[in-house]
Amino acid sequence: MSDLLRVYFDPSEIGRDGYPHVWHSESEAAVQKEWAALQKAHPQLLGSLSLMIERVDKAETVIFYRLQAGPLADKKAAGQLCGSLKQQGQDCIVVAK
Repeated sequence: MSDLLRVYFDPSEIGRDGYPHVWHSESEAAVQKEWAALQKAHPQLLGSLSLMIERVDKAETVIFYRLQAGPLADKKAAGQLCGSLKQQGQDCIVVAK
């Protein structure tokens, strides 16, 4: 399992659904596998959320996939989720998207 969950909310989306980014990999299949592990490890927090995978092209040869979970209502909700995950021993930060 990942050491650090990155939970973020796009400030331009105030009043819309927010999606925390919780993990990334160079493989979409690995992201799906990690999501299953995270939901199993934190069923009360992540069990009802949906997986969203964001493809990121950093350079012509660097492509990775971000694991995001949601929807969450706003930055406050993302922060509360992150805080709850920390209480369960999962490192987590909230960053602006």
